[in-house]
Amino acid sequence: MQTFTMTTAVVTLAGALFGARHVPAQGPRYELKLEAPAAAAPESEVPVTLRGTSAQDLVAYSAVITYDLAVLALLDAGFGGTAWGDADFASADGASVPGQITVAAVMDIDGTGPAQVAAGDGLAFLRLTFKAGAAEGRTVVGFFLDVDANLLADAGLSGHDATNGLALTPAEVEIAREEGVFVRGDCNHDRGLDISDAIYTLTYLFLGSEDPASRDPACKDACDSNDDGDIDIADPVWSLNYLFRGSPPPPQPYPDPGTDPTPADRLDCEVGLS
Repeated sequence: MQTFTMTTAVVTLAGALFGARHVPAQGPRYELKLEAPAAAAPESEVPVTLRGTSAQDLVAYSAVITYDLAVLALLDAGFGGTAWGDADFASADGASVPGQITVAAVMDIDGTGPAQVAAGDGLAFLRLTFKAGAAEGRTVVGFFLDVDANLLADAGLSGHDATNGLALTPAEVEIAREEGVFVRGDCNHDRGLDISDAIYTLTYLFLGSEDPASRDPACKDACDSNDDGDIDIADPVWSLNYLFRGSPPPPQPYPDPGTDPTPADRLDCEVGLS
């Protein structure tokens, strides 16, 4: 994975390319698109790929990618395994401006390497890795919209920017904890409901720290046998009535494992069944 420091000479060359005459794009559109998973868990790594689509061969490109520092932290940025992996110059600077990554690549500077990136659809241009924070919510990895901030320079030294035929597509990521899979009433997390689950719940409720077996359940949602959003004496009573008196079974998910159909309550399932 290559990340280079930008030099004055290369900036001058890149500037000459990017400052070239703008010609309206014809035919298939030109695009810079950020791809990311639709959802990621808090404090997990979030891979993001910058992809490019061009109707013509390219000699250079630039982009300024933005992200929310309160939600994401940049871990890595590089060109390895992308269409620009063999470029003479490739820079992804995520340190100079907080919340921005300034990207530039020029395929061939000295005439000794590959001269162009062939026209194509959805080619990988850059790979990023972020780490999500602890908070949940939706965030966007997008583009800094300014004149010539995001450009594709084709082999004819024509530039295509956001005002002249270049579409910019951001990525949205939902930072959220995954819903754990569980069986309703299975408080001891052994994949089934029996008398041991009622005992586990009673121990948790009434013995507290006096008994090691009363540790917090791995999946509190599973202990909520009647699905009223709380763990209390009514839950083991519900389970025992079902097991020994023919009363109604626990609400879904039961008897097969599943996710909570009432996720709005204050209980969660930090460790679901594998």
